[in-house]
Amino acid sequence: MSMKHSSMRTGGTAALAALLCLTGGCLRDRAPSAQPALVAPAESTAVPYGWYDGRWPHERPLPPHERLMPHDSARFGRLENGLRYVIVPNAKPEGRVSLHLDVQAGSLMETDEQRGLAHFVEHMAFNGSRNFAPGTLIPFLQRNGMAFGADANAHTSTAETVYKLDLPTADTATIEKGLLILRDVADGLLILPEEVEKERGVILAEKLARDNRRSRAGKAMRDALYSGTRYAFETIGLEDVVRHARPETLRAFYDTWYRPERMVLVAVGAVTPADLATMVERHFADVKARTGAPVMPAPGNVRHEGVHASYDPETGGGVTVSVTAMHTARTEVDSMSLQRRRLAEAVATSAFQKRLLRLASTPGAPVLGGHMAMPVGFEMFETATITMRARGEDWRNALTTAETELRRALEHGFTQDEFENARRVCEGLFTTMRREKANRTNSDIAAEAVACFNADRVFQSTDQTCDLYLNMLSSLTRGEVEEAFRRRWDTGNRMLHLSGMAGVENAPARLVEAWAESTAHAVEAPRDSVATAFPYLAEPTLPALVLHDSSRQLPEGPALRTVRLDNGLTLHMAVTPYEKGRFSLSLFHGDGLDGLDDATYAVARATERTLREEGVGRLSREATRDHLGWRHVKVETDYRDDAFTINASGPGEELDAVTAALWTQYTDPTPTKAGRARAIEGLEAGRDERENTVEGVAPHRIRAFLYGDARRTAPLDGRDVARVPLDAMSDFALARTSTPPRTIVAVGDFDPERLIERVRHLFAMPAPVPASHEAPHEAIRFPAGARRTVEVADPDGKAHLVVAWRHDLEDESDQRALAIRHLTASWLNEVLREEVREAIGASYSPSGRYRHDQERGGFGTYVASIRTDAALVDKVRRAVREAAQGLAKGEVPPGTAARLRAPVLNAITKARDSNTYWQRIIEAEVLRGRPAARHAEAFAKALGTVTDADIAAEARAVFATRSAELAITGKAPATKPGGKPSKAAVSRKIPAGTTTEETAQGVAR
Repeated sequence: MSMKHSSMRTGGTAALAALLCLTGGCLRDRAPSAQPALVAPAESTAVPYGWYDGRWPHERPLPPHERLMPHDSARFGRLENGLRYVIVPNAKPEGRVSLHLDVQAGSLMETDEQRGLAHFVEHMAFNGSRNFAPGTLIPFLQRNGMAFGADANAHTSTAETVYKLDLPTADTATIEKGLLILRDVADGLLILPEEVEKERGVILAEKLARDNRRSRAGKAMRDALYSGTRYAFETIGLEDVVRHARPETLRAFYDTWYRPERMVLVAVGAVTPADLATMVERHFADVKARTGAPVMPAPGNVRHEGVHASYDPETGGGVTVSVTAMHTARTEVDSMSLQRRRLAEAVATSAFQKRLLRLASTPGAPVLGGHMAMPVGFEMFETATITMRARGEDWRNALTTAETELRRALEHGFTQDEFENARRVCEGLFTTMRREKANRTNSDIAAEAVACFNADRVFQSTDQTCDLYLNMLSSLTRGEVEEAFRRRWDTGNRMLHLSGMAGVENAPARLVEAWAESTAHAVEAPRDSVATAFPYLAEPTLPALVLHDSSRQLPEGPALRTVRLDNGLTLHMAVTPYEKGRFSLSLFHGDGLDGLDDATYAVARATERTLREEGVGRLSREATRDHLGWRHVKVETDYRDDAFTINASGPGEELDAVTAALWTQYTDPTPTKAGRARAIEGLEAGRDERENTVEGVAPHRIRAFLYGDARRTAPLDGRDVARVPLDAMSDFALARTSTPPRTIVAVGDFDPERLIERVRHLFAMPAPVPASHEAPHEAIRFPAGARRTVEVADPDGKAHLVVAWRHDLEDESDQRALAIRHLTASWLNEVLREEVREAIGASYSPSGRYRHDQERGGFGTYVASIRTDAALVDKVRRAVREAAQGLAKGEVPPGTAARLRAPVLNAITKARDSNTYWQRIIEAEVLRGRPAARHAEAFAKALGTVTDADIAAEARAVFATRSAELAITGKAPATKPGGKPSKAAVSRKIPAGTTTEETAQGVAR
């Protein structure tokens, strides 16, 4: 269960929305002012959403030349009660179905007294309904192969609440069960008092978990843009409303807004539309509205005028400045003209983003990075935003840069080279989409359908979408693109925002002043960047020779072909059908970080981080984007414990470009002064969060604790990179090119003969020098019996409790033992959900898992991980200890093994249909010499043999042993909810940043 904020979703197809938001006449500024000249709610009685009338977007009246045709393979239907449905046949994953029930009601439908009830009702859908008594739905899902969260979930946003089921099979009985669950959601929720009380704590725990620096920064920005309207409200609502919500108030919201004319059922997968339509009618035809037609509270409107500013002083994540232009709210019927304009905006965004990338990649650049987006906030507010990451605390220079580059584009437009490059990026996107359309999953398509309906945009097939935009791109002109860019910024307003820096006195006035000063300077027309070539390295003159070429069939998977060259390089290839048109290449060389002494290890980590700030080889980031980005070719350096790795991926049709990029990064890794500076400043910007928040401290502290305070667990920070000279990075990176073994693993949809040919020519260098040695791993000293508390200066009052029990898996071939442990961990997870989440409402998503590390001699642990309120950590600790005592009794409810086994087998089946799964299997086979595929096959079979008695015996053996407990806590709130002093806040006398540890011998500090 989750929340989505639709303020950044763009109308139209998902692809164009992504391009607008991720790629990144003229304004006449009024007299600058630190406050908005006008921010008026402008309350309107008109419903703000076009879809509110219950029509499909493609049903709206338009001239024939403006109409967009709906999905050509979908069946659209409407029942007599107004409930709509759409059914789309799809084959990925094969033999499965996704069902989404879209209730077009969310937090914007709440009154002030109801803020938070839409999300609360979503939670109650899993806590008792007409056909599923409280506590029975999740076991029902499990017995039918579905895991709560992974296969059955929901989210609430401002104008939607969507319930999602990914069914493990497409047989009629399974689909009937899915429809039964969703029918109960429609009008059969019980909303019992005792269940409301239990879920209240879960929602408050979720609210706390989601409250962090990033979410608060987003809220500060939202408040600045939507002040005075309901759009500024958070979906999760007000704590006071959640805390005092009663069953009858939840029932009133549910009965009012969960009505058939507000619902759309989406079904995607291995279905026969006519048959499924009959099933939908049988299940949903008698859903009735339980109240009169409701009146939606007027959300308000915004009219910003002039230049004004806002300031968020909370630090963490670096200093950013942004400039935003916002049009007043309006809705538009989806049409050919609208989509052409959106496409022009996407091309403009891409062109401007290229300019920002070039600017940030220049040595001594005034900013660390920049980003532009053109979202349509809440599907109605056309917005344009430029965000700059300041270098250090130089916010003024970052703001000036944003203003200058924006004005340069507004006054002079884009160069022909920028326009052509941006158009090529968009063409690449839609060409790739069409080529890889078979990779779209049922849930992806269902989610896009819901997004389209709730944005009043016509839902189309991938072919229709790509044909539409590719045809438009062929005739799109630079003038159209420049006009679309200027139109988005022609709002009569500029909202400036500074965040991530404390202590800026009178910040809004100073921001406006800096903006005005920048506008006084003339800007020159843009210049095209210097052209670069790629590939730029000369290929070896003589190709390597093939010494060995053989194939073998992996159990339950593809064939693995192995080609060994005369220079020692080995190429392992698996052509798979799982992701059409895509493949990945991974080059492994050297012994990895484990083979380095401490001094060299420090150099390696700094080098890796710097290389991730660079382009491919000697190419700048801008040049890399120009040559490889539009081809969707990606390359990344990854220094792992067991090997130095370079990963590349891309379309199979771009095999030559992918292999050239991999070879270039291997042969000519080039850390630069600018990249090193970006690495240092980027890490420093996040250091406060890593050191002074529970979320930042937990990952490395937990690993260090469980591994007995082993070395090399601390996160990298800017000071680590700063201590390594650029020359040392260059020397280390180049030295890796001669470290064995050299192995390439290729997985996906590609031409193996062409790959062999390219690898023979590109990687024809002499055989590498033999490796020196492999450093032995440290012995692990698991802290059995330890009770450690780490306090950090996190003001949010959060805590993360980890309790672990050691149980090694010394014989990796014993897959039945591993299967027993995985199902025992699933039982631990279930008990934590019942005892910590549902019984005491102290955590949103507690988890229990089993992990083993074969590289460390099979070191294995059961781990209970709970994020909670610092004031509740002792209560949670007691609950976990009591749960462990209960588990140690081995009293397994009958049928537990069978029930917990089904979702695991379902997850395995889904995982096998991915390149990533087989990439991991093959890496284990060829790098570590393990029969990983055979083990995976044996594990799946062994799951079917695990009994309740096996789980009981395992639980008795494990949970009676001494556990290790680690609590990472932030500063507790001064008062408990309700106004009473927090016991933790009153009794805490340990200075922030200190550690206490209790063992059998007492307390040590």
